[in-house]
Amino acid sequence: MKVFLSWSGETSHRIAKVFKKWIPGVIQAIEPFLSSKDIARGTDWRAELEKQLENTDIGIFFLTLENKNAPWIFYEAGSLKKKVPFLFDLGPDEIPGPLNNSQYTLLNKEDVRSLMEELNNGLGDKKLSERCFDWVFSTGWPRLMVELNKIKIENEKDKTNRIRKDDPKDALIKNYYSTIEELLEVEDKICSIKQSLFQTVINKELIEFLNKVSRWKTKRANLKPTDKYSDYLMKVYESARKDIFATCTKTCMDNFLSGKVEDDFLRIHKESSCKITRVFVFEDRKDIQKEYIDRIKMHNGIEGLTVYVYINNEDAIFAFPPDITRDFTVIDDGLIISIADHSSPRTTAQLTFDNEDDIRRFKSFREKLIAGSLKEDDPLYKKIFA
Repeated sequence: MKVFLSWSGETSHRIAKVFKKWIPGVIQAIEPFLSSKDIARGTDWRAELEKQLENTDIGIFFLTLENKNAPWIFYEAGSLKKKVPFLFDLGPDEIPGPLNNSQYTLLNKEDVRSLMEELNNGLGDKKLSERCFDWVFSTGWPRLMVELNKIKIENEKDKTNRIRKDDPKDALIKNYYSTIEELLEVEDKICSIKQSLFQTVINKELIEFLNKVSRWKTKRANLKPTDKYSDYLMKVYESARKDIFATCTKTCMDNFLSGKVEDDFLRIHKESSCKITRVFVFEDRKDIQKEYIDRIKMHNGIEGLTVYVYINNEDAIFAFPPDITRDFTVIDDGLIISIADHSSPRTTAQLTFDNEDDIRRFKSFREKLIAGSLKEDDPLYKKIFA
């Protein structure tokens, strides 16, 4: 989606530059156009501007007291079908003629959120899920306010300097604004740290992965051990978990996450025509309670889903931890395993792509086992029945 950022005057331009940077940080699929940044030097700027106006879905007009009657604002407003006046330091009754019939946005969290939700809802398949949108907006909002408050402070200082040049109270006023600026800088640094952590943990790939999985599509992504994740990411993962059928279970030994387990199941999945492979693993047949049978039947009835059931002490060739029941899911070429302890909802989730080329050995063994033709001198026989 293309969004045209309309400005006129220094203050409006500064606001537009803030939104140019901030909007894609919240919703990556939106492409904001800002004439001062996006028209290359040497280009016929008027022709390029008209082209952008013609091909843009929506325009946001940053209105201030100094530009509310600017001819350039009126020109751009007349070229766009959908217009959103953004009121920085003026009220709804001050919106100029060409824009006064459009739904405006005030500088407050509720209005800005509503505007961003409207943009997000227009993205179709690229739309962020509600949970992802809640997080990215709540994370990005403080940083937006820091930048816009800086502009407000500068405007107030300019007004004060013009009105009170020789006022003896000027030193006190300057000190007041200096203190506010220092506080804003501290808040800005805190927001930067939060944003940095956010980008490390829940980057574009992860957001795309969660959204696509929820619509029965698949994508590779890397997830780090979740004790490194924020509380929010755990909520996102818990939500995604329901869509991709990865179930949180009890703690198991670390060696369950290594060796040939991942490799062989990934190979099985790769040879399947289905995009998602659901695997249930039980230590003993008596562990298969009615709730698991119902769940297996439910998954087996879903089109595009392959279901495997393994009973460890009967026919699995891998030494799974002996005292628990667990299940996991393969998505595309990635195996996702979820493990949790008794008291915490936190899990360890990994998508693994490093596969050994041993699926033929594994399938051959299973065929022999089922057919009853496995010989005692077979190394695999010894591995299982030793």
